Amino acid sequence: MIRPFIKKDAFIAPSATIVGYTGISFKTCVMHNSVIRGDLAYCYVGAYCVIEENVVAVAGTIANPSGDVSIEDYCYIGSGSVLRSCTIQRYAIVGNGSIIEENVFVGEASIVEPKSVVPAGTEIPTGQIWGGNPAKFKGNVDKFTFADRGNEMRAMCKQILKWYKPMYLPYSLAWLEKEVLSRRRETEVAETEFSSRTQKG
Repeated sequence: MIRPFIKKDAFIAPSATIVGYTGISFKTCVMHNSVIRGDLAYCYVGAYCVIEENVVAVAGTIANPSGDVSIEDYCYIGSGSVLRSCTIQRYAIVGNGSIIEENVFVGEASIVEPKSVVPAGTEIPTGQIWGGNPAKFKGNVDKFTFADRGNEMRAMCKQILKWYKPMYLPYSLAWLEKEVLSRRRETEVAETEFSSRTQKG
């Protein structure tokens, strides 16, 4: 039986679906209601990626069963996007609601604008901005450094992990919050009593 391989320090939202021949690397975040399917081919998501809500990534189709999905390190895939048997190189951004069709190649640090449709077989070179339906060249990424994008994605993943991962532990952290509130109230009561005694004295 083929099962997904997911690094322990990745975050997969409870409502996300990861099935088939898939791999999710470390510190990557797959958000709510997203679907990553490797039914017919391999679907790989690299490290420090953010797959936003309602994204669908499907590797392989009946017409092209060998078409893998490869999302390399430090990529951002916007909400509601659909990816089919394509390659997204590292540091790339796919805007919200975009459709990336089969055999598309998105080069390093390139940007696909929101609600764009990239036709099958399109190759987007490194560091370019494409948008529209069908997507066309719009310009180049200005003064871009790979280090900056990498640092941004690390910070984003760190923040998401900080916010969401504790919520979905086998046990809730509500008891910790209750303890903090109880201590705060005890401190406030003690300070009030001390203040009233001081005023009387």
